[in-house]
Amino acid sequence: MDGDFSNKKSFFAKKHNRVRAVYALIFSIFVVLALVFRSLGYKLFKNLYSFDSCEEFEGDELNSCVGIHMVFRISFVLFIFFFMQMLILIGYRGNDSADFRSTVQNGWWLPKIIFIVGLFIGSIFIPNSTFLVWGRISQILSGVFLLLQIIYLIGWIHDLSDKLTERDMFKTLLLFTIILYAIGMTMIILSFVYFTGSKCVLNIVFCVITIVLMVIYSAMSLKVETGSIFESGMAFAYCCYLLMAALASQQSTDCNPFSLQNASTLQIIPGIVIAVIVINYSTFNLSGHSNAFRLKDDDDEDLGLQGQAPYSYSFFHFVYAMASLYLAMLITGWNLELTATSKSVDTGAISMYVKLIIQWVVALLYGWSVIAPEIFSDRDFN
Repeated sequence: MDGDFSNKKSFFAKKHNRVRAVYALIFSIFVVLALVFRSLGYKLFKNLYSFDSCEEFEGDELNSCVGIHMVFRISFVLFIFFFMQMLILIGYRGNDSADFRSTVQNGWWLPKIIFIVGLFIGSIFIPNSTFLVWGRISQILSGVFLLLQIIYLIGWIHDLSDKLTERDMFKTLLLFTIILYAIGMTMIILSFVYFTGSKCVLNIVFCVITIVLMVIYSAMSLKVETGSIFESGMAFAYCCYLLMAALASQQSTDCNPFSLQNASTLQIIPGIVIAVIVINYSTFNLSGHSNAFRLKDDDDEDLGLQGQAPYSYSFFHFVYAMASLYLAMLITGWNLELTATSKSVDTGAISMYVKLIIQWVVALLYGWSVIAPEIFSDRDFN
């Protein structure tokens, strides 16, 4: 019986992972298209009337105007594709194969491809003014995707610590803790070396804030019974990464010697590839963990045996819809400046402050997750 149970769970897990992988592939293809059109949009669509509003610009600014509007179009198409499926699949967990929604999630691939391609072609002929509004919507709602990422990350840190503790891997925990703090301190030192100077007082402030945050939640982890110095090390290393990423987003060469403002196209390709991998990896993993955002059900472990998906179909598509909004902001650097260079992927002042805000929210929520069990001792936080 145990063998049959394990085999069935394994079968359903593989099936659901294959389906999620197909959606991830579709998303990845359009991410690559967005990056291509960001740089080459003008050459491909310059004669279409829907881009007439870009004619007030010339040269690189004209190319950027067309490219940014194409990124907004792809974001819009992906959002509609996933949001419609989210609405259809609300409340359905794959427990009834006769329900047409089973096919909506797991099949109809040719109609889906025809739909999303048709939607993309149709969007090309919609005037640019519509997508300026869409860009503003994306700028506001992208925060939802980032917040989901933060909540999932904090939950994952706690889960990893609990698993290592349950297995009595205390030496491993100690080793990883030392490594994490060493990595974090190395990034802090590099930030001081490369991103600070007489003209970069604000950067120094951000570095000091990161150190202060580290001291506060490390002290809390040692003082609070439910705390863990390993978890603090994970949070510290991630906050240091966000600090470096934020400072590296500055376009000023005075405070960022690695600024790509004058870089060649070949020099920005590695950053673009990393961006594609990170956004798809985080979205793929986050979309399959709807349980992290609701109260745990004792029957969750039996869902696979009952034929149900181990995650919410509608939540899966909701996450990808939010990621579609975030995609537009990532590629355009979080601003709606139509003349921004195509080499400004995920750079600029807004992009920098978004990363810093994420850092502060991570520190705040992680600190709360440490002290909340102490403050509300009558509640179960497991």
